[in-house]
Amino acid sequence: MNHLQRELYDLVQTDVSVFDFLHAGTLDGIWYWDLEDQDNGWISDRFWEVLGFDPSQVAESPVDWRELIFPEDLESSSREIAAHCEDERCPFDQILRYRHQQGHTITVQCRGRAVRDESGKPIRMFGAFTDLTDIKRSEAALKVTNTQLQEARDAAQAASDAKTNFLATISHEVRNPLNGILGMTDVLARSSLNSEQLRMIEVIQKSGEHLLSLTNDMLDLSRIEAGAMRLELDPFDVADELDAVVRLHRVAATQRGIDLTLKCPHDLPRVRGSAKALRQIVTNLVTNALKFTDRGTIRVTASIADDLAEGINDNGSEVRKILHVRVADNGCGIPNERKQSIFDRYETLNSPDGFASGIGLGLPIARRLTDLHGGSLTVSDTEGGGATFEAALLVHPIALAETGSDATVPAVDLGVMIQPLRLLVAEDNTMNRFVLSAMLEGASVDLTFVENGAEALDAALQGDFDGALFDIKMPMKKWR
Repeated sequence: MNHLQRELYDLVQTDVSVFDFLHAGTLDGIWYWDLEDQDNGWISDRFWEVLGFDPSQVAESPVDWRELIFPEDLESSSREIAAHCEDERCPFDQILRYRHQQGHTITVQCRGRAVRDESGKPIRMFGAFTDLTDIKRSEAALKVTNTQLQEARDAAQAASDAKTNFLATISHEVRNPLNGILGMTDVLARSSLNSEQLRMIEVIQKSGEHLLSLTNDMLDLSRIEAGAMRLELDPFDVADELDAVVRLHRVAATQRGIDLTLKCPHDLPRVRGSAKALRQIVTNLVTNALKFTDRGTIRVTASIADDLAEGINDNGSEVRKILHVRVADNGCGIPNERKQSIFDRYETLNSPDGFASGIGLGLPIARRLTDLHGGSLTVSDTEGGGATFEAALLVHPIALAETGSDATVPAVDLGVMIQPLRLLVAEDNTMNRFVLSAMLEGASVDLTFVENGAEALDAALQGDFDGALFDIKMPMKKWR
């Protein structure tokens, strides 16, 4: 025994104030019980204070602690004491509930040990109480809070799911008439109209395309935030995908006096990733650049670098790379204090006259798509003025043996075919069927329309079609 431990042991025996301080300062009560005369026991004053009693009054009018303990806890406590007395290897350590003098519940941890005579018979027990009431109340409050948070999370998830389903339904219903408008304006634009009428048709087309873009943006953002968007990773040629985006926007850029160009290294490899995500990201960035550039240039460039965080695999080959795509313009630029907020939903800047500013979803969607692709989207100043957006996407390089054939299917001129192309069209919307017929009028195409998937399957089994067009959402009748 350490000499200081021995000294304290002797001090406790000779100075009662030391004993009083130890049990009052470190415990919420101690007790000593005569097992041979179980009505004879001593409990420290602190225990009675915890239960709301005045110790001096308890001394004058004894209170039986067994009347204050919950009956079921007294029963279990008696069993545990009996087990401990039978075998000292069975510890006595229990959580017990007592009734406070004012009626509420006090929870204590009670630990004890038997004192045995020379024969090993238990004759006394001593132990200590620790008040756990506040801890138990905190635990109960925490459980309630956790339950409320769980319910709130479930409610928020349900609301998010309902919003996603609502937007998916609404977007489908909105896009149907929009496709009808855009399809018929395209048909009208090819008819005999004067210049004023063509200008009107152009306004309708641009307005419809803008509305369709907003509808698609709202649906995409909703799906991303709901965690419902999954990227499909397939091999693709980066240069081809970027070229398709640039060619799509070059006419609009030229009309605004902007030189839109693409620069890719000639040795840019094929990669495995989401071509759809890449196209949408670059489309949003180019569209954004067009909004804030009234003249000058927009440059789209691409490069691939090693992913230093990934390192090298066991056979020494690189298993992942970073595709960098930059869209740089020399437009009005972005103030430093807005360089982060522009990626927030519905955050917009004033664009030059003559171009719709949108509702502030293009950049948030682009950033979220880069996040989904394991990358990042940043903005910086373009040298000489303007803004440069850089998307970094994690991709996997494709070995030459994986690329397969690069042969492309030749385009078919529907106007010069010797025999009509027989197409099966599954479309339940009357307007869409009319629009499609009008758009293909004069082409060497024979259209067969059905209104649902069951009819489409029946027709496909019975007919000899060269191809099929399917609506993605149609009423379905039981197929026989």
